[in-house]
Amino acid sequence: MVALACTGAAPASGDVLAYRGDGGRNAEMPDDLVFGPLRQVWTRTFPSYVNSPLLIGDKVIVNLSRDSSSGAGGSDVAALDVATGRELWRQPTPGMYFSAHITSDGQSVFSLSASGALRAFAVADGAPRWEHQVGDQVTGLPVTAGQLVLAPVQNATNSKSEVVAVRATDGQEVWRRTAAGGRLLVEGDRVFATGCGIDALRLADGQPLWQARPPLFDD
Repeated sequence: MVALACTGAAPASGDVLAYRGDGGRNAEMPDDLVFGPLRQVWTRTFPSYVNSPLLIGDKVIVNLSRDSSSGAGGSDVAALDVATGRELWRQPTPGMYFSAHITSDGQSVFSLSASGALRAFAVADGAPRWEHQVGDQVTGLPVTAGQLVLAPVQNATNSKSEVVAVRATDGQEVWRRTAAGGRLLVEGDRVFATGCGIDALRLADGQPLWQARPPLFDD
């Protein structure tokens, strides 16, 4: 893992910089946080893959795949000092696979395993906060929006794709709706679920607003 520093402004406390923008993955980010020039400040080497890096204040938080040679499966979520790369804390995220996507609201880090376990850890010290089984299989990345964490999952009993919203503070389920699976995007008071079409849902309660499906063509 290589850390690069840029000349732009540092993120404010509580801000989350992630792949595809912020915790809502809406691909929006102020220009002064992302423009260079860049310079290398430190390097860390890990035995396996490094996934889903998040920049939160003075920490870089990552998902670390476990060495596949052990055959144990699962991964870890770890926090590194943004200035030095020194490891500050680490917590296990058990699962069938060697990665678990992470996102954050600035106070907690949320880890979503491939088998549907959503876990919350404190950004400050990695203390576990809660765990909630949101589905049987994950179909995309988790996102945060206000007081909610959203996860795209699939139900094994009926193969339906669903969007599940839980409270960020305690992991209690707020709503669950059948929707096109895959990527989630939050914009304002709406959640867009994309897969084989697009579903627009109201963020507060998951109420369907509209949907679009591609036309089917006969040979």
